[in-house]
Amino acid sequence: MAEVKDCEPVKRAKKLLKLTLDDGSGTPRTVASGIAQWYKPEDLIGHKVVLVANLKPAVLCGVESQGMILAADCAKDDVKVLFVDNMPAGAKSGKNFGRRRAEMHCAARLILFIRSDEMEMETLFIRGIPAVVWGELSHHVLIAVHGNLSHKTDTVIRLLAEAAMPKGLQVLSFDLPEHGDRPKGNPPCKASAAKADLGLVMEYAKSRWREISLFACSMGAYFSLLAYPDETIRQCLFLSPVVDMRRLIENMLRWSNLSQQRLAAEGELVTVAGQTLYWDDYCFIKAHPVTRWEPQTEILYGENDGLCERAVLDAFVQRFDCRLQVVKQGEHWFHTPEQLAVYRNWLEKRIEPASSEYDLKGESEC
Repeated sequence: MAEVKDCEPVKRAKKLLKLTLDDGSGTPRTVASGIAQWYKPEDLIGHKVVLVANLKPAVLCGVESQGMILAADCAKDDVKVLFVDNMPAGAKSGKNFGRRRAEMHCAARLILFIRSDEMEMETLFIRGIPAVVWGELSHHVLIAVHGNLSHKTDTVIRLLAEAAMPKGLQVLSFDLPEHGDRPKGNPPCKASAAKADLGLVMEYAKSRWREISLFACSMGAYFSLLAYPDETIRQCLFLSPVVDMRRLIENMLRWSNLSQQRLAAEGELVTVAGQTLYWDDYCFIKAHPVTRWEPQTEILYGENDGLCERAVLDAFVQRFDCRLQVVKQGEHWFHTPEQLAVYRNWLEKRIEPASSEYDLKGESEC
């Protein structure tokens, strides 16, 4: 915990306030926080805040920031700093204290910076969706949408972050319904729910970054096609993409010796692979075919993919002018050292570096 002793705007920065904090160490600590839109300096001076102090100092618009303060995104265009005025300066939070308090306070977006495997990671909630931002401050973000039975920090996404960060990009990944830190069945991972979540993530990304690229794996690619046909996306990278979910569901029914009639009658069925299929989800997917896709798209696909048919993918590639790389002996799930090495090399070659546009702007919007 730390007490705000002084606070002032940062010159030539619209979003930053410079806070001088007493953290009980006897040495003042400076923190730059992007909360100028919601707070005036006099609103903060004298209050105690939750300080994340174990971070490498970062220079933001000429200010060396020596930590972060916790805040929550409570509603559209409304951010609240987490005040703890009943705590003494220098008090240490218990395990998960910040997360639980912020969820109680707002249940929306928690800002918390940590370090993992030498990579900067910011954990947050976007309207209740657990998410992670990888990398140092940038104007360009790569939204990452994971596949089935996966999560926001799986190996594929970690390798994506490792390849993107040296090129000046940040990566924003999040958990789809029923995956990662999301509760099971609330809501089920249906196309309509996933589309809504991707819309919230895109809304947040557009509020924070100037340029947006996209990475998606397996069913995450289909959800992206469903959610983002009208978005401006600089570059798109698909790994083992599901591009026709209707076709896949019909195949899964056939592989399990099940029928559409039975699915309609019972509402939901479990396949031999353990995948739950829903009649209302199937109807939604049939009613929302993919008809438009404009972004420049790169695709990596394994020749032994037993889930996504090559002919279906080839038709998609031809229709939307994508570039396809087929990996010999590759599978739908890239997991062996050899497959991951090919994937890593593909990322390093295909990810476009962030432009220098941000550096050429007259006034920073930090």
